[in-house]
Amino acid sequence: MFKDNIYTYIFIFLGIGFITIGYFISKPAGKTSFKPQLLGQIEKLSGNASITRKNQSRSHSLRESESLQVLDTIETHKQSQVELQFNNGTQIRLNAETKVIIDQERDNLLIILSKGKFSIENYGNQGLVFVSYQGQRIRLQEWEGWLSAQSNSNKAANGLNSYNSNEKLSETIISDTIQVHKTKFLQCYNKLLQKTPGVSGSVTLAFTIEKSGRVSNPNVASSVLTDSSFKSCLFEVLNRIEFKAFEGEPISTVIPLNFE
Repeated sequence: MFKDNIYTYIFIFLGIGFITIGYFISKPAGKTSFKPQLLGQIEKLSGNASITRKNQSRSHSLRESESLQVLDTIETHKQSQVELQFNNGTQIRLNAETKVIIDQERDNLLIILSKGKFSIENYGNQGLVFVSYQGQRIRLQEWEGWLSAQSNSNKAANGLNSYNSNEKLSETIISDTIQVHKTKFLQCYNKLLQKTPGVSGSVTLAFTIEKSGRVSNPNVASSVLTDSSFKSCLFEVLNRIEFKAFEGEPISTVIPLNFE
């Protein structure tokens, strides 16, 4: 009787083991879900605004309140304001017709200013926050002083409103032109994969488009991928891109590139 009970328990144990193994074998591969990296909260204060999430080609209208995630692109429209509330206590208010990309490098937050202006509500109390603009990186605590020092420069003033001051080279045209050269950027990534298989991440490039349509001052505003030859390859591709010539001041912009 005792032996029968032992055999019964053994068969039950083996049965559970096979069921468990069968579950993991039959579990679909590649379905692992990764939670987005949350940086804080977005609050719509007035008007209409839009947001584009990482790896999404289309934006959607911003709701009254949404989570703030890595590589979110937030754009306010006419007569609209949005407040970004970061987990470290930092708060900034985006003015109308402003566009920013939010990124994170290790423990540092990065506000990539593409166009428009923002005001600082709270500097926060943890970590470092930087503003990336025109290929330069400025600490948030020094941002207003930096703007004040640039106030006598017409070039800096026009740069902050470059998209609004020139309709002949719109943001859509810039984006479409970059898309045409997407395969060339991917060739750089393929070379990187040969050196470091399985590596992935995002790179945000900052550059200036001169009136002739040529690219100048290419710079990495933010990058998870640190390989120097990979970055050099991206710069070579960027420097070969020609936009159409236009009138007015040079345009400073940033583009996020995802390599996965």
